[in-house]
Amino acid sequence: LAELFQEHKIKGDVLLAITTEDLIDMGITSVGDRRRFLQALDRLQRLARARGAGPQLDVAVLGASPLVRCVRGATYPLEPIDLVREQEKAIAAVRACTDETARAIETGTFEKLSWVLQLGAMVLHLSGHSAPGGRLLLECPTSEAAEFEPATALGEMLGPRGISATEAPGRGGGSAPPVCV
Repeated sequence: LAELFQEHKIKGDVLLAITTEDLIDMGITSVGDRRRFLQALDRLQRLARARGAGPQLDVAVLGASPLVRCVRGATYPLEPIDLVREQEKAIAAVRACTDETARAIETGTFEKLSWVLQLGAMVLHLSGHSAPGGRLLLECPTSEAAEFEPATALGEMLGPRGISATEAPGRGGGSAPPVCV
């Protein structure tokens, strides 16, 4: 397996996400070998979760510039955001100070936000539009805006890892970073 992993550039950043399909694509035809590997991988994943493994990303930069917003059946165009210009300095700093496997620079969709939160990130920068009441507008695959209430939704998405600023490290609380909105 080690030679196949080297050939297919399987490293720590993707190891825990390997699927049966990946193993088949890599040419592992033996069902028994695939099952044994996946069982060992499952044990490794459970061990990582039990140890409360820290964030896998140093920095995540998400940018959302949906084209339209739909409200009560009506469609309203949104002013395009030049995310490259908006994030140019932040992205340059992130690239200069982080290893490629320790950063994510992605489009701001629910799927990418969920992915970043599952991996864990020390810093999350999200550029985009906002709606009345402080709701953020993320992108849907159709380029429509999807409203997102960060104060509520981030806490729910983070689950037990999410803590308030008063419980932040050094303030008498847990070890997870606070959610700042």
